[in-house]
Amino acid sequence: MALLLLTPANAAGAFPDDDGAVDFTHVDTLQAVRVRPEASSKGGAQYSVDVSHLLHEGRARVCQGTLSVDGHRQGEVVCKIGCGSQVVERIRKEADLYRGKLAPLQGRYVPTFVGLFEGETEDGETACLVLTHEGERMQQSLYISGIDLRKRVMDALVAVHQAGVRHSDFGEHSIVIRKDNTPVLVGFGGAEDHDCHLGIDIRFYQPQPHNQAVACEEVYWACVVAAVWLPATVEFLNSPVPIQWALEGSDSLVAHAPKGTDPDLARMHAELTREDLLEWIEERELYDGQPLPIKMRD
Repeated sequence: MALLLLTPANAAGAFPDDDGAVDFTHVDTLQAVRVRPEASSKGGAQYSVDVSHLLHEGRARVCQGTLSVDGHRQGEVVCKIGCGSQVVERIRKEADLYRGKLAPLQGRYVPTFVGLFEGETEDGETACLVLTHEGERMQQSLYISGIDLRKRVMDALVAVHQAGVRHSDFGEHSIVIRKDNTPVLVGFGGAEDHDCHLGIDIRFYQPQPHNQAVACEEVYWACVVAAVWLPATVEFLNSPVPIQWALEGSDSLVAHAPKGTDPDLARMHAELTREDLLEWIEERELYDGQPLPIKMRD
């Protein structure tokens, strides 16, 4: 089995050209190293990808194109193309993750593996990882996204960890959004095997736990980025205090004021603290489009 990689001549720039025409196409032929099992049964199937968009360029080029097998159009795919022994080895490792630990998550939380192809091109040793195209790169901050999307993103990341993989580059740039608004995690080029010891259930709008209680650094910081938790503390009389005191009411804050604090001053600062917290809650409710499952007592 072989792959014909059909790339516009101006692949290093924005293609196609401004007038929409591609002058000519550069063709590379790569041999199949690994393909998804159902394709293996087809023997000498001929793959081709007609590249249309350059999505990202770094150590490897990431392109979008149309996949055909034996001349029959299959759909949109993403190709990660790299040259040189180090980059090729990195792409092989990523392909092994998709075929191994990430296999049960394909099509739900991560893209589906199509194949790994290798060969010699004018740039030397070359590898091309082909995956299904799942959607468009997330454009807005995860922090201000609605709660449904944020929950689904965290479900995906936790599933990846439970499968024994640390993403190692989690962020909005590693999330694509399908047309039905479901997220898919991508960008596993730096991912590593991981024995995750996640110590808690990820529950939205609980007070933020200590990172040691979470017991997984990547999941902990992903929760921070995704605004999973309430702040653990609020500011009262220039000191951090448990958020629970503010939720219980001004009287609770005043009761915990340092000894000797003027009661009127404590009351004023308690009301300011509560106002700040209420502002934070209202902002989150605006992003979520629904009330938060917490109550502030009068």
